[in-house]
Amino acid sequence: MIALHHRRILFFLFSASFFVAASSVLFYAYGYRFSIERGIFIYTGSLSLKTNVETVTIRIDGELIPEKKLGILNNSIQVSGLAPGEHFVEVSAPGYQTWSKKFVIQSGLTAEFWNIFLVEANYPRETIAGTENVLKMFPAPNSLMATVKVAGDRTSVDILDITSGGREEVYTTTTARFLPTTETNIEWSPESHKLIVPLVAETGPLFVIATIETKESRLLSELSGITDPIRAPRWDATTKDFLFFLSGQSLYRLDTRTTTPGASLLSDHISAYDISGNKLLYLDSHDGLVYEINGDGNDQSPKQITDTALTLTPNGVYSLISYDDTRLAIIEEEAGSLSVYNEKAPVHLKEIGRGVKSIQYSDDGKKLLSYSENEISVYFNRDWEAQPFRSADSIVQIARFSAPVRNVMWAEDYEHVIFSLGKNVKMIELDNRDRRNLSDLLTLPTAPLQLLPRFGSDTLYVVSESDGSATNTVFRITLPQFATFLGL
Repeated sequence: MIALHHRRILFFLFSASFFVAASSVLFYAYGYRFSIERGIFIYTGSLSLKTNVETVTIRIDGELIPEKKLGILNNSIQVSGLAPGEHFVEVSAPGYQTWSKKFVIQSGLTAEFWNIFLVEANYPRETIAGTENVLKMFPAPNSLMATVKVAGDRTSVDILDITSGGREEVYTTTTARFLPTTETNIEWSPESHKLIVPLVAETGPLFVIATIETKESRLLSELSGITDPIRAPRWDATTKDFLFFLSGQSLYRLDTRTTTPGASLLSDHISAYDISGNKLLYLDSHDGLVYEINGDGNDQSPKQITDTALTLTPNGVYSLISYDDTRLAIIEEEAGSLSVYNEKAPVHLKEIGRGVKSIQYSDDGKKLLSYSENEISVYFNRDWEAQPFRSADSIVQIARFSAPVRNVMWAEDYEHVIFSLGKNVKMIELDNRDRRNLSDLLTLPTAPLQLLPRFGSDTLYVVSESDGSATNTVFRITLPQFATFLGL
């Protein structure tokens, strides 16, 4: 009887142990952990990370996370079983600057950081041959670059093939000069066979139409027969050799192959325009509204786009930049006043900034990057549904500095901004949880004249003085974007 009683006790002990162990395993599998301090099971959360570096080291609250505890989901690194509350994560890799940030875990939820960009400690630089005395570069849709060189009183335009390294001069002048500080750029035709070159002569601004193959060049004023000042020439995106331009408040269309000077008048009382596919959007100087017309000169019945009039400054010079007919921006150049039209916003048209130097839409049109003398900001046209979440029609100040910022532009992921501050080229993230990681990409002998990212090739071109030389040259560095698979 005693032996039977002992066996029953052992059976119940083993059964109880089994159920306790099984329950613990199930609780653990479902994300519960036992808190010794509180004496209860708590529901944990997780951390999800994506970086541009394939193999990284992760520390949370100073503790190294072993590789065996890291999981892979959606091409991201997963760290599970984190207690609710505030934590501190560090992501590092040999040869890279460390990324770190505080974050908060909530029970049963995942904190996501899917745009971690680790900056290299020292980027190797590759100097581009034949780019001495370059002031600025302008990329074509293919592998070609137009480079503007100034040596003494001579200004020239070279075409550089960044794939083969070949180059040739297509235009030169000693009676006009190129101003690299202006926002007016050389513009390639869609077929990459012609250029619009903006210059300044003693008589004022002028535009040269240069043909790449024949190296023929003609003044836009001569081709058009327009004697009044011309501004804002743009290539027609749908018809080869055609372009648009403004003179006064009149918008013209021109066939650059013409042998008889003459341009077609499309519309009057226009303050600014932009091209959207085969349509033209323009700001009417009479009523302050934006309209749309066909770019081919046919069926010129304007379609009204904006429903609120912009108050125009007398004699103000305006620029119109559109993503599509539901998202556009208008800048008055003297005051730098930036107004945005957002069809999804409660107030469709409103001013959001002053002193703005330049703007740039993200590739999906959800974000609008702008900068002034000392500040970088982003306006959200649409809801941003990835962490950190953003609401449409909101403005986020990315950075403010005591020194002037220059060369501000999106990085390839549109979650980072590249810019120059004095002699330093920097990158800053949009994610403001805890703080924004601000990293130095390059330190140069003098302030760079231009930064030019080439999306798709992970390359950043820099126009700057060479080390130990007062001559401008072009070099490039490689900025690898996000890996498709994260090795452990």
